[in-house]
Amino acid sequence: MTARAPTQGFGYTRGMDLDGTTALAVTALGSAAVAVAVKLHYRFWGWVYRLHPDSDGELTAICQDGWALRVSHFVPRGERRPTPVILCHGLSANRWNLMLPGRHSLASALRAAGYEVFVVDLRGSGESARPPRGRSNAEVDFDAHVGLDAPAVLDLVEKVTGSRRAFWVGHSMGGLIGLALAQTEHKPALAGVVAVGSPAHWDFHQPILRHLLRAGLYLTIGGQFRHQWLLKLVAPYLWLPVPGDLAVVIHGPNMDAATNRKAAFHVLGDPSKRILAQFEGWLRRDRWETQQPPRDLRTGLADIACPVLLITGSRDNLSPAANMEATFGKIGAPDKALVT
Repeated sequence: MTARAPTQGFGYTRGMDLDGTTALAVTALGSAAVAVAVKLHYRFWGWVYRLHPDSDGELTAICQDGWALRVSHFVPRGERRPTPVILCHGLSANRWNLMLPGRHSLASALRAAGYEVFVVDLRGSGESARPPRGRSNAEVDFDAHVGLDAPAVLDLVEKVTGSRRAFWVGHSMGGLIGLALAQTEHKPALAGVVAVGSPAHWDFHQPILRHLLRAGLYLTIGGQFRHQWLLKLVAPYLWLPVPGDLAVVIHGPNMDAATNRKAAFHVLGDPSKRILAQFEGWLRRDRWETQQPPRDLRTGLADIACPVLLITGSRDNLSPAANMEATFGKIGAPDKALVT
């Protein structure tokens, strides 16, 4: 019995080693298969949903800290308007949000109306997502958009057009950037600000917005909420209607399913944890402010002198009409309007 015990033990151990090795091999092969399948998925649907930009050229705006911003240039058609227009996307988006080819392109519509248009990818978004050496997408915040990105785009527009003033048209956070910029030393460069669905107040929002921001904070990896890969994964299957309480980003009847799928594949990006924390703090404390330099932007609305147009949708859950009405009441510009 003494001689047989080690043999049995040895045989049992080898059997376990073989089973473990087999399990590891199967796991590795399975993981590789999933990785290949996901890569093929991205390539195939990327080809199906490929975008052909109808801009007239691509430009680069260099920020003071060296960050390079991609800017799409639209040359006016027909009778030329004297003042150029800058289009700026919102949080977790990129410039495709405002120039998606087809009837949804605000840039193309303005070009057809005679405006020279510049559509920007803010730092950390779209084709401006590659930081300069020593910098990181994880450090992107609202202050940098206002203090560095926006002035760089204004400088580029002046160099290209010769105009010292431009209209700033922003969606969501992009509109907030315009309203904040109008309170800085760069305000003489603004011919006017148009803010579309830009929430400068937070006490009118549905709870889902706070939940989404907190979820983004908890799910960050490497300083960013990396959900773009997931959206691209599920984009081809976005054919079901969005329930009313969850329709934070879109209102289903306003957009066809094919456009929704293409937008999900291309329009959204990976925001930094820093900027998500900034927005979550604003919402929790009902504030709107910059940190460097410290500035109460809501109080500063009274100092805006350029014309301002605020636009909100009647079904907008992100920036309800009551929100925009409260913001409108604080703006000091004599030439202002609110459209709902």
